[in-house]
Amino acid sequence: MKQICKDLAAEHEALDQVVANLDEKGWSTVTYCWGWTVRDEISHLAYIDGTSKLAVVDKDAFLKRVKEMPADFDKFHNLVISSGRDKSGTEMLHW
Repeated sequence: MKQICKDLAAEHEALDQVVANLDEKGWSTVTYCWGWTVRDEISHLAYIDGTSKLAVVDKDAFLKRVKEMPADFDKFHNLVISSGRDKSGTEMLHW
């Protein structure tokens, strides 16, 4: 488990290096994935990583989040990517 956590931290650091110098326009760049922006992509990763962390460290918070997730895939999909839409690039990096 320690190695997995080290690997994940290294991946986060590598990704941070890719997006750290983006201006707000850069965060709005459309990617090849379903027309998502860079902000949407990072929102997806941050939301899923945050939920995964809850599953390990806070069972009650994790179960609450799961109950709040829409059963419909498209609604869930929109919830995940919209979770970062109001964040600035700096806020996205901290997230």
